[in-house]
Amino acid sequence: MSRTLRILMLEDNPLDAELNEYALRKAGIQFEFVRVVTREDYEIALIDFDPDVILSDYELLSFDGIAAMIIAKARTPDVPFIFVTGVMGEEMAIDTLKRGATDYVLKNRLSRLATAVNRALDEVVEKTERKRAEEGLRESERRYRAVFESTGTAMCVIDANATISFANKQFERMFGFGPGEVEGRDIFGLLTPSPEVLKEFKQKYAEVLQREGSPVDFESRVIGAHNEDLIVLTTMVVLPGTDNLAVSLIDITLEKEYESELAKRAERLEHFMTIASHELRHPVTIIKGYTTILTKRPEDFTSQNVTNIYETLEHAADRLTSIIDELMDVSRFETLELLHDKREADIELLVNIAVDRIDTMGFDNQVNVSMGTDAGYAVVDAEKMVQLLIILLENAAYYSPDHSAIDVKIANADGEIIISIMDHGPGIQPEHRDKIFERFYQVTDAMHHSTPGLGLGLYIARKIANAHGGDVTYSPREGGGSVFSISIPLRAD
Repeated sequence: MSRTLRILMLEDNPLDAELNEYALRKAGIQFEFVRVVTREDYEIALIDFDPDVILSDYELLSFDGIAAMIIAKARTPDVPFIFVTGVMGEEMAIDTLKRGATDYVLKNRLSRLATAVNRALDEVVEKTERKRAEEGLRESERRYRAVFESTGTAMCVIDANATISFANKQFERMFGFGPGEVEGRDIFGLLTPSPEVLKEFKQKYAEVLQREGSPVDFESRVIGAHNEDLIVLTTMVVLPGTDNLAVSLIDITLEKEYESELAKRAERLEHFMTIASHELRHPVTIIKGYTTILTKRPEDFTSQNVTNIYETLEHAADRLTSIIDELMDVSRFETLELLHDKREADIELLVNIAVDRIDTMGFDNQVNVSMGTDAGYAVVDAEKMVQLLIILLENAAYYSPDHSAIDVKIANADGEIIISIMDHGPGIQPEHRDKIFERFYQVTDAMHHSTPGLGLGLYIARKIANAHGGDVTYSPREGGGSVFSISIPLRAD
C-alpha cells in the first residue's frame, strides 16, 4: 500500500507487542500502531484510529480475542482481523477462521506475521475491487433495465439457447405474464403460433448471429396475452461482447388493420368515382342529346313528342339535382352544417309527405302507414327528416318486387319515435349488414344493375338520424325482406 498502515494491536503484554512491531518493521512494512488492552479503549480506537489491520491476542486479562473479533466484524467488516497468540491449537484456529478471523499467527513463529498481514491486505484490495466491479455491474444492470423499461416497447434478452433471461414490463403485459414469470422460458415456444412462424423466427435468429452486431428487422405474428394473434415488428440484435440477443417487439396490429381498411376505402372511393361519373354522364347525355335534336331539327317533332322530350329532360335534370344534393350533403356532414331548423313536427305528416314524393317517382308499390296511439310529435328538422324518409322509402321501392307492399309503422318506445320501413325485397346478406351505412358502399354493382345510385343514400340517412341524436338500423324481416328502423328522441337535447 502507498500510505502508512494503521495497525490496531489488542495486546496486554508490552513485550509481545514490541516483538510484533519488530517483526513487521524487519519485513519492511511502514506502519503506525495503537496498542489497547481494555474493551473500552478498543471500541474507541476502532472509530478514532480507523485501523487498516487488527492484531489481537486470543486471551487477555480483561478482554478476549473472540469478543474483539465479533465487535470488529460488526463495526468494520472489511478490516482484516489476525490472531497473534501462543495458545491456539489447530482445532481452535479452524474455529476462529470459520467465525470470521482473517488469519492466525503463533507467537513463536512471528516470521509469518508480515506475510499474514500482506496477504490479508491483498485480500482486502481484491475484495474491494471485486465489490467495485460487482457494484459497477449492478449499476450497469440498473441502467440497462431502466433503458429497457423506458422504451415503451416490449423487449427481452435471450441467451445463446434462445432462453429468456430478462423481459421488461411491456413484454410481460403483451404476453400476459406477471413479474419474472417469463424468464427461463424458450422464446420460440412462447411466442410463435404456428410451425411456419416458428421456422421464420429461427431463420432470423440464425441470421442475426451471423451479422456481427447488425440488427435484423422483420414482421411476424405472435400469440398475445388473450390468445389473440398479434402482428409485430420484430428487431433482433446481438448485445456487444456477449452471446445474448436483445429482442424488441412492436405491436403493429392496429396499424396493419388500418392500412388494410385504408386500402379497402381507397378501392371503394375509386369504385364510387367510376359510378359517379356513370351516374352523372347518363342524365347529361340525355339532356345534351335531346337539346341538340330540338335545336337542329325541330320540324321533325309533333307537339306531343316535344312534350315527352321536355318531361324526359326534366327527369334527367331532377336526377342531376339529386346527385348533386347527395354530394353536398356529404360535404355538410364533414363541416357539421346539416340541421338548420329544428322544431316540433307531426311525424305522421312528415311520413305522408315522403310517401307522396315516392308516388311521383313512378313506383307501383303500395305504401301502408300505421301509427301507434301514443306516437305523434318530435323536435326535428322537418326537411331533413323528409329526406331521410324518402331515402329509405326509395331504397325499399327499388329492391321490392313490383306491386308488393311497403309497410311503415310509427311507434313511441322509451322516449323515442321509432319509424320502421319494411319491404318484401331480397334482404341483405349478413356479410354486408355492418357495411351498408358506410360511405360509397354498395351491395350490388351499380354499373351492372338496374338500381342507380352513388352508394351514399344509407350513409346520408344514418348521418341525418345521428344529427337528431338518433340512429338508423337494419334487421331482416320475418318471412323475407328488410326492416330499416329510424329512432329519433321525442325532444331535442
